[in-house]
Amino acid sequence: MAVIAFTDAQLEQIMTTAAQIPRRLRDAYLQRVVQLLNGRDFGDGDVHRAARAAAGEIMHGTRPVQASR
Repeated sequence: MAVIAFTDAQLEQIMTTAAQIPRRLRDAYLQRVVQLLNGRDFGDGDVHRAARAAAGEIMHGTRPVQASR
């Protein structure tokens, strides 16, 4: 797994979202967050979106991407 450096605020966002996920799924959630952010520059908003997307995928399965209008 890649190593990614987060700010304190970003880590707090990730952990706050993780607290809403059953313990047995948290490792998969954290791995998914890293996958979504790996290899790119990211800010607080990107971390928030990745955390929410990863939580949704882990809790509800992947959802089809809808095309933009």
